[in-house]
Amino acid sequence: MKHHIILVLLALFWSTQTQALDLQVSGKLHITLPEPQRLAHFSGVLIVWGKDRGRISHRYLSAKNYLSVDMRGILPAFFCYEFGQAGCPPLPRWLQVLASDSARVAKLKQGRSWVNEVGSQRIYAHYLEGRGTVFIPEEDGVHIIEYKGDVHDFKRMLNSIREVKE
Repeated sequence: MKHHIILVLLALFWSTQTQALDLQVSGKLHITLPEPQRLAHFSGVLIVWGKDRGRISHRYLSAKNYLSVDMRGILPAFFCYEFGQAGCPPLPRWLQVLASDSARVAKLKQGRSWVNEVGSQRIYAHYLEGRGTVFIPEEDGVHIIEYKGDVHDFKRMLNSIREVKE
């Protein structure tokens, strides 16, 4: 993953006609972002400032200690419960309660929420008061993409998430 970020940064510095940034956020998915104005990377977080003043950050959190619980192998099911989806894989009752509490703290019932399928990957998103968050849960961790800006630009960014073509 670090190699992908370094290659993207190098390509941006040597390209003079960059129109958009193709950011690979997982082994399966990438996002096409408008032409970046500035990039920063520190402490495992990549931040992209767009010319439209929007800001996008990406970080990856391990399932080993997500919300102080080892959720390896069950993180996708946890997000299914957290976003109130029907037909979620079984989880112990205490994890269902934790998901419900987490949704309340994150104000998921307020604002706007989306659940999208991109290929075989389920993506969860939430937007409230000028800030949006996209969660891409995997068995071993979750990619978190945070956006600050207009809801229409957030939806455009969310809809630009595509499968990586090999």
